[in-house]
Amino acid sequence: MRDVITAIIILVLIISISVTFYCLSMNFCNDMSENLLLAKEAVEAGDYTLAAKYSQNCIDILEKSNLWLSAMANHEELNSIKTGILRAQQFIAFGDDEETMAELGEVSGLINHFAASEQISVENIF
Repeated sequence: MRDVITAIIILVLIISISVTFYCLSMNFCNDMSENLLLAKEAVEAGDYTLAAKYSQNCIDILEKSNLWLSAMANHEELNSIKTGILRAQQFIAFGDDEETMAELGEVSGLINHFAASEQISVENIF
């Protein structure tokens, strides 16, 4: 009986940790996607100062979330996201619309892939 109770407690802990990481991941993805979209809109409007602000917000969100992201996410994927945002910031600084939009689109795709890979499923829980 004691083993069954221990197993149930462990199962509940695993599920609760998975749900917590899922919620953190979805908040991270939503915040990043929103700032990337606003940066794209600012570039389309020609407001590079505002676009730089939104891209910096993305870097800040990434660094604020770095502790739990490094515990659960693919490091190569996170590096690609950060590198993409940094490249977009450079293109924004130079006023290169096409390259900025392409880079922001690529980072958005990486964020969407990250969100899809973190969806709750039996594979992600166990």
